[in-house]
Amino acid sequence: LSAAYIVVQREEFGTRFFRPERPLSFPDLVASGRDGSFYLVENGWKSVICADMRGNIRFSLRGGSRSDESFYEAWYITADESGFLYMVNVVRDLDTGAVTKEEIRRYRPDGAFDKTLRTYRYLSAEEPGSFDTSGRLIAPKADSGRIRYLYKASEELVYVMEIDIASGTESVMMALPSGINPVDAVYFPDSIAVTDRSGRLLRISRQGAIHEEGRIGAPFIPGPMDADASGAVYIADLGTHRIVKSHKGVITPLLTPALLESQHPGGREPLFRSLAADSSGTLFAVDESNNRIVRVDPSDGKISIVERVRVSRKTLWFRISLCA
Repeated sequence: LSAAYIVVQREEFGTRFFRPERPLSFPDLVASGRDGSFYLVENGWKSVICADMRGNIRFSLRGGSRSDESFYEAWYITADESGFLYMVNVVRDLDTGAVTKEEIRRYRPDGAFDKTLRTYRYLSAEEPGSFDTSGRLIAPKADSGRIRYLYKASEELVYVMEIDIASGTESVMMALPSGINPVDAVYFPDSIAVTDRSGRLLRISRQGAIHEEGRIGAPFIPGPMDADASGAVYIADLGTHRIVKSHKGVITPLLTPALLESQHPGGREPLFRSLAADSSGTLFAVDESNNRIVRVDPSDGKISIVERVRVSRKTLWFRISLCA
């Protein structure tokens, strides 16, 4: 017999064969990536994916693991201008569900684990209270070689922390004034911006001075925030189901249910649980009500959506030789 071959074609991410589509499964958190891509936490798959606006998955990280290089629960994600992904990984006690560890992890643009920047460990029996199940580390944002985040020492004491990524050193940027307990924040060199439940957008300096930059209006339920390179701030209002933009003291609606319906008819009333703006002002948002990603182009306001993604399957080459 002459040599016979059985060939199974090898597939990598980005090719067009063996690529079944699937809907997004409970999308939760989003961060902007490089080249128009985005990072997304899918709670349905307990994973973090990197995909483009055509729905092509570039890589996927699986959660639910306690290993050093994987993650257990991704509660927050953010990305810097170089495409590095930063994740707040939360580990729970298997019996009580209490948070026992929170850490900030960094992943390279290809999805490979890079390093852990900060770890907080908690003994829930010695630290009773609401933080047992909700965690203390929130609102991370990375840019220009630094990552900043809020650390809730108590319901009344919130610190703004800063990590220099190259050296790994951590410092306290400032403590928020008493009574300021935000759900999210954006950071500037000498101040941070937050919202309160009355609909005010506040800028707080390192010295604790509070300046009101505008009012979003009522009814207002504080949601996620982000900023672009120009200093414009994007805010999700969970009360009115819209996203507003604040720039140089002027607050304007950017994404509303009516505008979304005009360009993409159908679906439920949107609920924007997470948003991220890249340096150019391109906005990505998770519409939790409709299990989709919404993208707003800053040049013309055009809205694009991703509801399904394509997964490639990796196979191998085989050769079988049969001799007479």
